[in-house]
Amino acid sequence: MAPNTGIVNLPRLTSLRFFAASGVFMYHLCRIYPGMPLKATSTVGYVGVAFFFVLSGFVLTWSTPIYNGVEAKQFWIKRVARVYPSHLVMMVIALLLPATPMPLTWAAVPPNALLLQSWFSPNDIAFGVNAVSWSLSCEAFFYLCAPLLISVLNALKPLQRYLAAAAGAGVAWSIGLVLAANGFNVYAYHLPIVRIGEFIIGIALALALRDGVRLPFRSVCLAGVTTAVMVMVCLRTGQVTTVSGILMVPAFAWLIYACAQADLDGVRGVLRLKLLEHLGITSFAFYLVHELVLLNLKPLPWPHGSKLVNLATVIVLWVICQAAAELLYRGVERPAQRRIRAWAAAHKGKNETKAGHYSLQPGRASGQAGTPGTGVDDAGNGTSVTGGHRLDFAGSAAGAGHDGAVAQRSRRGRR
Repeated sequence: MAPNTGIVNLPRLTSLRFFAASGVFMYHLCRIYPGMPLKATSTVGYVGVAFFFVLSGFVLTWSTPIYNGVEAKQFWIKRVARVYPSHLVMMVIALLLPATPMPLTWAAVPPNALLLQSWFSPNDIAFGVNAVSWSLSCEAFFYLCAPLLISVLNALKPLQRYLAAAAGAGVAWSIGLVLAANGFNVYAYHLPIVRIGEFIIGIALALALRDGVRLPFRSVCLAGVTTAVMVMVCLRTGQVTTVSGILMVPAFAWLIYACAQADLDGVRGVLRLKLLEHLGITSFAFYLVHELVLLNLKPLPWPHGSKLVNLATVIVLWVICQAAAELLYRGVERPAQRRIRAWAAAHKGKNETKAGHYSLQPGRASGQAGTPGTGVDDAGNGTSVTGGHRLDFAGSAAGAGHDGAVAQRSRRGRR
Protein backbone atom coordinates (compact mmCIF):
# COMPACT_ATOMS: atom_id res chain seq x y z
CA MET A 1 0.00 0.00 0.00
CA ALA A 2 1.35 3.42 -0.90
CA PRO A 3 2.21 5.67 1.99
CA ASN A 4 -0.53 7.98 3.16
CA THR A 5 0.95 11.36 3.95
CA GLY A 6 -2.08 12.69 5.77
CA ILE A 7 -2.08 13.41 9.47
CA VAL A 8 -3.79 10.96 11.78
CA ASN A 9 -4.16 10.73 15.52
CA LEU A 10 -2.67 7.91 17.55
CA PRO A 11 -4.90 8.11 20.61
CA ARG A 12 -3.87 4.70 21.93
CA LEU A 13 -0.37 5.96 22.63
CA THR A 14 -1.76 8.97 24.48
CA SER A 15 -4.10 6.75 26.53
CA LEU A 16 -1.27 4.37 27.43
CA ARG A 17 0.51 7.22 29.16
CA PHE A 18 -2.31 7.32 31.70
CA PHE A 19 -1.75 3.67 32.64
CA ALA A 20 2.01 4.14 32.90
CA ALA A 21 1.56 7.18 35.16
CA SER A 22 -0.99 5.24 37.23
CA GLY A 23 1.55 2.46 37.75
CA VAL A 24 4.05 4.97 39.14
CA PHE A 25 1.26 6.47 41.28
CA MET A 26 0.45 3.07 42.80
CA TYR A 27 4.14 2.38 43.38
CA HIS A 28 4.50 5.54 45.47
CA LEU A 29 1.10 5.14 47.12
CA CYS A 30 1.88 1.66 48.42
CA ARG A 31 5.17 2.89 49.86
CA ILE A 32 3.75 6.02 51.46
CA TYR A 33 0.46 4.46 52.67
CA PRO A 34 1.19 0.89 53.85
CA GLY A 35 -1.65 -1.62 53.65
CA MET A 36 -3.17 -0.31 50.43
CA PRO A 37 -4.49 -2.75 47.78
CA LEU A 38 -2.55 -3.83 44.70
CA LYS A 39 0.67 -4.32 46.64
CA ALA A 40 2.33 -5.87 43.59
CA THR A 41 2.61 -2.39 42.10
CA SER A 42 4.95 -1.43 44.94
CA THR A 43 7.62 -3.66 43.38
CA VAL A 44 6.93 -3.14 39.69
CA GLY A 45 5.06 0.14 39.22
CA TYR A 46 8.22 2.18 38.88
CA VAL A 47 8.98 0.58 35.49
CA GLY A 48 6.25 2.81 34.08
CA VAL A 49 9.05 5.35 33.70
CA ALA A 50 10.83 2.97 31.30
CA PHE A 51 7.65 2.94 29.23
CA PHE A 52 7.75 6.74 29.04
CA PHE A 53 11.36 6.63 27.86
CA VAL A 54 10.61 4.15 25.05
CA LEU A 55 7.49 6.07 24.02
CA SER A 56 9.41 9.34 24.06
CA GLY A 57 11.95 8.03 21.56
CA PHE A 58 9.18 6.61 19.39
CA VAL A 59 6.98 9.69 19.21
CA LEU A 60 9.77 12.21 18.75
CA THR A 61 11.19 10.20 15.86
CA TRP A 62 7.87 9.38 14.23
CA SER A 63 6.82 13.03 14.24
CA THR A 64 10.09 14.63 13.19
CA PRO A 65 10.84 15.40 9.53
CA ILE A 66 14.24 13.99 8.59
CA TYR A 67 14.70 15.16 5.03
CA ASN A 68 17.93 17.08 5.71
CA GLY A 69 18.68 15.91 9.21
CA VAL A 70 16.87 17.13 12.31
CA GLU A 71 16.69 20.88 12.85
CA ALA A 72 18.23 20.88 16.29
CA LYS A 73 17.50 24.42 17.51
CA GLN A 74 13.76 24.28 16.89
CA PHE A 75 13.70 20.73 18.24
CA TRP A 76 15.30 21.82 21.52
CA ILE A 77 13.07 24.88 21.89
CA LYS A 78 10.01 22.66 21.62
CA ARG A 79 11.37 20.30 24.23
CA VAL A 80 12.13 23.12 26.65
CA ALA A 81 8.61 24.46 26.16
CA ARG A 82 7.24 21.01 26.84
CA VAL A 83 9.08 20.20 30.05
CA TYR A 84 10.74 23.11 31.81
CA PRO A 85 7.91 25.47 32.86
CA SER A 86 5.99 22.78 34.74
CA HIS A 87 9.18 21.41 36.24
CA LEU A 88 10.26 24.83 37.49
CA VAL A 89 6.85 25.56 39.03
CA MET A 90 6.76 22.20 40.82
CA MET A 91 10.31 22.67 42.06
CA VAL A 92 9.35 25.99 43.67
CA ILE A 93 6.20 24.45 45.16
CA ALA A 94 8.23 21.55 46.57
CA LEU A 95 10.58 24.00 48.30
CA LEU A 96 7.56 25.54 50.04
CA LEU A 97 5.86 22.31 51.12
CA PRO A 98 6.42 20.74 54.56
CA ALA A 99 7.06 17.23 53.21
CA THR A 100 9.31 16.12 50.34
CA PRO A 101 10.43 12.61 49.30
CA MET A 102 14.00 13.23 50.49
CA PRO A 103 15.21 15.56 53.27
CA LEU A 104 15.66 18.90 51.56
CA THR A 105 19.24 20.06 51.06
CA TRP A 106 20.03 23.29 49.28
CA ALA A 107 22.85 21.53 47.43
CA ALA A 108 20.14 19.71 45.49
CA VAL A 109 18.48 22.88 44.20
CA PRO A 110 20.95 24.03 41.47
CA PRO A 111 21.26 20.57 39.82
CA ASN A 112 17.48 20.18 40.03
CA ALA A 113 16.85 23.58 38.48
CA LEU A 114 19.22 22.74 35.61
CA LEU A 115 17.87 19.18 35.23
CA LEU A 116 21.28 17.70 35.99
CA GLN A 117 20.37 15.87 39.20
CA SER A 118 20.34 12.35 37.73
CA TRP A 119 24.06 12.56 37.01
CA PHE A 120 24.78 12.74 40.75
CA SER A 121 25.07 9.60 42.86
CA PRO A 122 23.85 10.86 46.28
CA ASN A 123 20.14 10.19 46.64
CA ASP A 124 19.46 13.51 48.33
CA ILE A 125 20.58 15.22 45.12
CA ALA A 126 19.34 12.76 42.49
CA PHE A 127 15.92 12.55 44.15
CA GLY A 128 16.06 15.94 45.84
CA VAL A 129 13.29 18.56 45.89
CA ASN A 130 10.59 16.99 43.65
CA ALA A 131 11.95 13.46 43.45
CA VAL A 132 10.11 12.37 40.30
CA SER A 133 11.91 15.03 38.27
CA TRP A 134 14.94 12.72 38.09
CA SER A 135 13.35 11.29 34.95
CA LEU A 136 13.18 14.79 33.42
CA SER A 137 16.91 15.01 33.94
CA CYS A 138 17.25 11.85 31.86
CA GLU A 139 14.86 13.21 29.24
CA ALA A 140 16.89 16.42 28.99
CA PHE A 141 19.93 14.32 28.09
CA PHE A 142 17.87 12.33 25.58
CA TYR A 143 16.64 15.54 23.95
CA LEU A 144 20.18 16.82 23.66
CA CYS A 145 21.24 13.64 21.87
CA ALA A 146 18.05 13.06 19.86
CA PRO A 147 18.80 15.14 16.73
CA LEU A 148 22.10 13.31 16.24
CA LEU A 149 20.73 9.86 17.12
CA ILE A 150 17.70 10.18 14.86
CA SER A 151 19.72 11.57 11.94
CA VAL A 152 22.44 8.93 12.19
CA LEU A 153 20.10 5.96 12.56
CA ASN A 154 17.88 7.23 9.76
CA ALA A 155 20.88 7.45 7.43
CA LEU A 156 21.56 3.72 7.80
CA LYS A 157 19.94 0.91 5.87
CA PRO A 158 17.15 -0.83 7.85
CA LEU A 159 19.14 -3.87 9.00
CA GLN A 160 22.18 -1.77 9.87
CA ARG A 161 19.93 0.64 11.74
CA TYR A 162 18.32 -2.04 13.89
CA LEU A 163 21.69 -3.62 14.68
CA ALA A 164 23.15 -0.22 15.58
CA ALA A 165 20.18 0.59 17.83
CA ALA A 166 20.44 -2.80 19.54
CA ALA A 167 24.17 -2.31 20.04
CA GLY A 168 23.71 1.20 21.43
CA ALA A 169 21.01 0.07 23.85
CA GLY A 170 23.11 -2.95 24.80
CA VAL A 171 26.12 -0.79 25.66
CA ALA A 172 23.97 1.55 27.76
CA TRP A 173 22.36 -1.31 29.68
CA SER A 174 25.70 -3.07 30.13
CA ILE A 175 26.98 0.01 31.93
CA GLY A 176 23.91 -0.17 34.19
CA LEU A 177 24.34 -3.86 34.93
CA VAL A 178 28.01 -3.39 35.78
CA LEU A 179 27.15 -0.55 38.15
CA ALA A 180 24.35 -2.59 39.73
CA ALA A 181 26.62 -5.59 40.20
CA ASN A 182 29.09 -3.39 42.06
CA GLY A 183 26.60 -1.97 44.53
CA PHE A 184 25.46 1.08 42.56
CA ASN A 185 22.02 -0.22 41.64
CA VAL A 186 20.11 2.97 42.42
CA TYR A 187 22.67 5.10 40.61
CA ALA A 188 22.39 2.82 37.58
CA TYR A 189 18.62 3.20 37.73
CA HIS A 190 18.62 6.98 37.33
CA LEU A 191 21.86 7.56 35.38
CA PRO A 192 20.93 9.09 31.97
CA ILE A 193 23.67 7.28 30.02
CA VAL A 194 22.12 3.98 31.17
CA ARG A 195 18.49 4.93 30.58
CA ILE A 196 19.13 6.22 27.06
CA GLY A 197 18.92 2.58 25.97
CA GLU A 198 15.11 2.71 26.21
CA PHE A 199 15.04 5.95 24.22
CA ILE A 200 17.17 4.42 21.44
CA ILE A 201 14.79 1.46 21.22
CA GLY A 202 11.91 3.91 20.76
CA ILE A 203 13.76 5.63 17.91
CA ALA A 204 14.35 2.30 16.15
CA LEU A 205 10.68 1.34 16.53
CA ALA A 206 9.48 4.54 14.90
CA LEU A 207 11.90 4.19 12.00
CA ALA A 208 10.77 0.58 11.51
CA LEU A 209 7.16 1.68 11.33
CA ARG A 210 8.13 4.39 8.86
CA ASP A 211 9.79 1.67 6.77
CA GLY A 212 6.47 -0.17 6.61
CA VAL A 213 7.38 -3.06 8.92
CA ARG A 214 4.15 -4.68 10.10
CA LEU A 215 3.40 -7.08 12.93
CA PRO A 216 1.62 -10.22 11.68
CA PHE A 217 -1.03 -11.76 13.91
CA ARG A 218 1.22 -14.61 15.06
CA SER A 219 3.90 -12.16 16.13
CA VAL A 220 1.36 -10.18 18.11
CA CYS A 221 0.23 -13.31 19.94
CA LEU A 222 3.83 -14.35 20.64
CA ALA A 223 4.63 -10.88 21.90
CA GLY A 224 1.60 -11.04 24.19
CA VAL A 225 2.94 -14.21 25.80
CA THR A 226 6.39 -12.61 26.06
CA THR A 227 4.86 -9.61 27.80
CA ALA A 228 3.17 -11.79 30.41
CA VAL A 229 6.40 -13.69 31.07
CA MET A 230 8.40 -10.47 31.39
CA VAL A 231 5.88 -9.06 33.87
CA MET A 232 6.16 -12.16 36.05
CA VAL A 233 9.96 -12.11 35.92
CA CYS A 234 9.94 -8.41 36.75
CA LEU A 235 7.73 -9.06 39.77
CA ARG A 236 10.18 -11.73 40.93
CA THR A 237 13.12 -9.34 40.63
CA GLY A 238 11.34 -6.30 42.00
CA GLN A 239 14.28 -5.21 44.13
CA VAL A 240 16.72 -5.32 41.21
CA THR A 241 15.51 -2.13 39.64
CA THR A 242 17.93 -1.96 36.71
CA VAL A 243 17.30 -5.57 35.67
CA SER A 244 13.54 -5.18 36.03
CA GLY A 245 13.44 -2.10 33.85
CA ILE A 246 15.48 -3.77 31.11
CA LEU A 247 13.32 -6.90 31.18
CA MET A 248 10.18 -4.88 30.59
CA VAL A 249 11.50 -2.96 27.57
CA PRO A 250 10.63 -5.70 25.01
CA ALA A 251 7.07 -5.77 26.34
CA PHE A 252 6.77 -1.99 26.19
CA ALA A 253 8.26 -1.91 22.70
CA TRP A 254 5.74 -4.44 21.44
CA LEU A 255 2.85 -2.63 23.10
CA ILE A 256 3.78 0.75 21.63
CA TYR A 257 4.35 -0.67 18.15
CA ALA A 258 1.13 -2.72 18.14
CA CYS A 259 -0.97 0.22 19.35
CA ALA A 260 0.53 2.61 16.79
CA GLN A 261 -0.11 0.08 14.04
CA ALA A 262 -3.70 -0.44 15.21
CA ASP A 263 -4.35 3.31 15.15
CA LEU A 264 -2.89 3.63 11.67
CA ASP A 265 -5.19 0.81 10.57
CA GLY A 266 -8.19 2.55 12.12
CA VAL A 267 -8.94 -0.28 14.55
CA ARG A 268 -11.41 0.73 17.25
CA GLY A 269 -10.92 -0.08 20.92
CA VAL A 270 -11.16 1.04 24.52
CA LEU A 271 -7.87 2.90 24.33
CA ARG A 272 -9.45 5.32 21.86
CA LEU A 273 -11.95 6.61 24.45
CA LYS A 274 -11.80 10.39 24.84
CA LEU A 275 -11.66 10.13 28.65
CA LEU A 276 -8.57 7.91 28.57
CA GLU A 277 -7.02 10.15 25.95
CA HIS A 278 -7.54 13.22 28.14
CA LEU A 279 -6.04 11.44 31.13
CA GLY A 280 -3.05 10.63 28.94
CA ILE A 281 -2.75 14.27 27.91
CA THR A 282 -2.55 15.37 31.55
CA SER A 283 -0.34 12.45 32.62
CA PHE A 284 2.86 14.52 32.56
CA ALA A 285 1.35 17.01 35.02
CA PHE A 286 -0.06 14.09 37.05
CA TYR A 287 3.38 12.52 37.22
CA LEU A 288 4.96 15.75 38.47
CA VAL A 289 2.40 16.41 41.23
CA HIS A 290 1.36 13.00 42.53
CA GLU A 291 4.18 12.14 44.95
CA LEU A 292 4.19 15.56 46.59
CA VAL A 293 0.40 15.42 46.97
CA LEU A 294 0.53 11.94 48.52
CA LEU A 295 3.27 12.90 50.98
CA ASN A 296 1.63 16.10 52.14
CA LEU A 297 -1.81 14.51 52.56
CA LYS A 298 -0.49 11.59 54.59
CA PRO A 299 -0.86 13.34 58.01
CA LEU A 300 -4.63 13.52 57.51
CA PRO A 301 -6.73 10.85 59.32
CA TRP A 302 -7.34 8.60 56.34
CA PRO A 303 -9.68 5.67 57.05
CA HIS A 304 -8.17 2.24 56.62
CA GLY A 305 -9.18 -1.29 57.42
CA SER A 306 -11.15 -3.38 54.97
CA LYS A 307 -10.14 -3.75 51.35
CA LEU A 308 -13.18 -1.74 50.29
CA VAL A 309 -12.28 1.17 52.57
CA ASN A 310 -8.68 1.11 51.37
CA LEU A 311 -9.81 1.05 47.76
CA ALA A 312 -12.03 4.07 48.40
CA THR A 313 -9.04 5.87 49.91
CA VAL A 314 -6.96 5.09 46.81
CA ILE A 315 -9.69 6.50 44.56
CA VAL A 316 -10.02 9.69 46.61
CA LEU A 317 -6.25 10.24 46.58
CA TRP A 318 -6.12 9.62 42.84
CA VAL A 319 -8.91 12.15 42.24
CA ILE A 320 -7.07 14.78 44.32
CA CYS A 321 -3.85 14.14 42.37
CA GLN A 322 -5.72 14.37 39.08
CA ALA A 323 -7.34 17.66 40.15
CA ALA A 324 -3.89 19.06 40.98
CA ALA A 325 -2.64 17.81 37.61
CA GLU A 326 -5.48 19.60 35.81
CA LEU A 327 -4.48 22.84 37.51
CA LEU A 328 -0.84 22.42 36.51
CA TYR A 329 -1.73 21.43 32.95
CA ARG A 330 -4.25 24.22 32.34
CA GLY A 331 -2.48 26.89 34.35
CA VAL A 332 1.16 26.28 33.43
CA GLU A 333 1.95 23.52 30.96
CA ARG A 334 -0.40 24.34 28.09
CA PRO A 335 -0.18 28.15 28.16
CA ALA A 336 3.61 28.09 28.60
CA GLN A 337 3.98 25.75 25.63
CA ARG A 338 1.88 27.99 23.45
CA ARG A 339 3.71 31.16 24.39
CA ILE A 340 7.22 29.76 24.05
CA ARG A 341 6.47 28.07 20.76
CA ALA A 342 4.68 31.13 19.41
CA TRP A 343 7.75 33.18 20.30
CA ALA A 344 10.01 30.63 18.61
CA ALA A 345 7.83 30.60 15.50
CA ALA A 346 7.84 34.40 15.33
CA HIS A 347 11.65 34.49 15.45
CA LYS A 348 12.21 31.53 13.18
CA GLY A 349 11.61 33.55 10.02
CA LYS A 350 14.78 35.49 10.69
CA ASN A 351 16.80 32.34 10.20
CA GLU A 352 15.02 30.99 7.11
CA THR A 353 17.89 32.08 4.90
CA LYS A 354 20.17 29.89 6.97
CA ALA A 355 18.37 26.71 6.06
CA GLY A 356 20.20 23.74 7.40
CA HIS A 357 22.34 25.89 9.72
CA TYR A 358 20.91 24.15 12.77
CA SER A 359 20.34 20.84 11.07
CA LEU A 360 22.61 17.93 11.70
CA GLN A 361 24.04 15.95 8.84
CA PRO A 362 21.39 14.80 6.37
CA GLY A 363 20.54 11.17 6.28
CA ARG A 364 18.50 9.06 3.93
CA ALA A 365 15.13 10.76 3.70
CA SER A 366 12.45 8.75 5.38
CA GLY A 367 9.14 8.92 3.61
CA GLN A 368 8.32 11.04 0.60
CA ALA A 369 10.36 14.12 -0.02
CA GLY A 370 8.45 17.33 0.32
CA THR A 371 5.92 16.00 2.80
CA PRO A 372 5.65 18.33 5.78
CA GLY A 373 6.32 16.84 9.16
CA THR A 374 4.14 17.30 12.20
CA GLY A 375 5.21 18.75 15.50
CA VAL A 376 4.48 16.36 18.34
CA ASP A 377 5.46 16.30 21.96
CA ASP A 378 7.48 13.58 23.50
CA ALA A 379 5.73 10.58 24.91
CA GLY A 380 2.61 11.18 22.94
CA ASN A 381 1.58 14.46 24.43
CA GLY A 382 0.04 17.20 22.34
CA THR A 383 1.84 19.71 20.23
CA SER A 384 1.52 23.40 20.60
CA VAL A 385 -1.54 24.85 18.99
CA THR A 386 -1.23 28.38 17.70
CA GLY A 387 -4.22 29.82 15.95
CA GLY A 388 -5.67 26.34 15.58
CA HIS A 389 -2.66 24.94 13.71
CA ARG A 390 0.27 22.80 14.58
CA LEU A 391 3.68 24.22 13.82
CA ASP A 392 5.98 21.60 12.42
CA PHE A 393 9.74 21.55 12.73
CA ALA A 394 10.12 22.81 9.19
CA GLY A 395 8.15 25.94 10.01
CA SER A 396 5.07 25.05 7.96
CA ALA A 397 1.58 24.74 9.40
CA ALA A 398 -0.22 21.45 9.42
CA GLY A 399 -3.86 20.93 10.36
CA ALA A 400 -4.15 20.37 14.07
CA GLY A 401 -5.95 17.62 15.84
CA HIS A 402 -7.16 18.42 19.34
CA ASP A 403 -4.55 19.54 21.83
CA GLY A 404 -2.89 16.55 23.42
CA ALA A 405 -3.58 13.90 20.79
CA VAL A 406 -0.69 12.19 19.13
CA ALA A 407 -0.77 13.65 15.63
CA GLN A 408 1.45 11.77 13.31
CA ARG A 409 2.29 11.30 9.71
CA SER A 410 0.58 8.14 8.50
CA ARG A 411 3.04 5.60 7.17
CA ARG A 412 0.97 2.63 6.16
CA GLY A 413 3.18 -0.26 5.34
CA ARG A 414 2.61 -3.37 3.34
CA ARG A 415 -0.02 -5.68 4.80
